[in-house]
Amino acid sequence: NPNPTGGPSDIVTLIPGDLDRYWAELAATIGAAFQAPELLRFTDDAPAACEGIPEEAIVQNVVYCAATNQILISDDLGFSLAEDEFTGDMSVGYLIAQGYSEAVQTQRGAAVSGEERVLQNDCLTGTWVADIVPPLPEDRAEGLLLSAGDLDEVAIIAILRGDESGDQDLRGTAFDKLASFREGFLNGFSACRLD
Repeated sequence: NPNPTGGPSDIVTLIPGDLDRYWAELAATIGAAFQAPELLRFTDDAPAACEGIPEEAIVQNVVYCAATNQILISDDLGFSLAEDEFTGDMSVGYLIAQGYSEAVQTQRGAAVSGEERVLQNDCLTGTWVADIVPPLPEDRAEGLLLSAGDLDEVAIIAILRGDESGDQDLRGTAFDKLASFREGFLNGFSACRLD
């Protein structure tokens, strides 16, 4: 469970720490470079800024800022999701993982954009979530561990973040997002076509 001791504040330390580990290990395995992004927390009354991203897209959101290699996370959004009985802490983990997935695509020079790129982020996020399913390997016995309800929280936030109708083609429908997440979760990094 991502916040076993300190409540929602642990989310912004445990999850990025594990994402750093996961992507560094995977990058080494496939012979690619990866520079872990920095997590920058802000409140919506004093939002962070990123060149090329309008403020209204940052407030109440988690976004990757390519210009600074930072994941900007609204504490207002994070705490409200983490403390909600339906979304919970792993919904925030999913959003942070989406930022890391966008960092991976950016650093690898992925050419896809729009809905296809967002769905690739879902696929990449699925690969990380699969890596924290128990039992963990012996060398990571103390690592971040997915609990039974965490996958439900991922599904709920993916549904909430999906396009409201199938003709929007912005982030993918809930069905598209879950299908892409599932592809990465079940079939690993190679299933997420980044070329």
